[in-house]
Amino acid sequence: MDIVRPSYDWLGRFRFTAGFERLRQVRGAEFFATVRDACQVRKVTRVQEQHAVRMLTIPLAHTGKSPRDLTSQDMLDMCRVLSSRRGQRPPGLTLAWDLLRQLGVLPAGTPTLHDAQRRQRPNIPDMVDFYGLSCPDVRNLIIRYVSERAPAIEYSTTRQLIWKLAKRFWKDLEEHHPGTTS
Repeated sequence: MDIVRPSYDWLGRFRFTAGFERLRQVRGAEFFATVRDACQVRKVTRVQEQHAVRMLTIPLAHTGKSPRDLTSQDMLDMCRVLSSRRGQRPPGLTLAWDLLRQLGVLPAGTPTLHDAQRRQRPNIPDMVDFYGLSCPDVRNLIIRYVSERAPAIEYSTTRQLIWKLAKRFWKDLEEHHPGTTS
């Protein structure tokens, strides 16, 4: 409760239900009551509401902010980490984004989550660095190779190629054979 700022990856892996509920009570009980009311007006299911509320709570634990201080960048950062771990957008994130727009937390004119993500695409070095490769020579090799291929392939294919080379191939080698450099 504000002593430690867990990573988005850690927060996405554990349910932490009681802790999240306490955080919502302490940091924004009125805000989350408004969120629940907005969900009823939208006629979303209870499960969809729970997912959205969770997506609104995770950045509070990570950033230490109150709900009304969340930014689109906070949400995009969380989405980037949680999406890379699961390979898809976390459930409830789109609804959470829309609720932040509806409740005036995100400024007027904020694009939809889909449009914001399209504008926010990370570059190739950032995508490779996400996997934390130990060997800088292999990191640079992967970046050069993918950079040469990227103009001829779609963005999703580029991401998949980086995942296969950096995560499934090289990071796996590093984990099973520490100190490997070539």
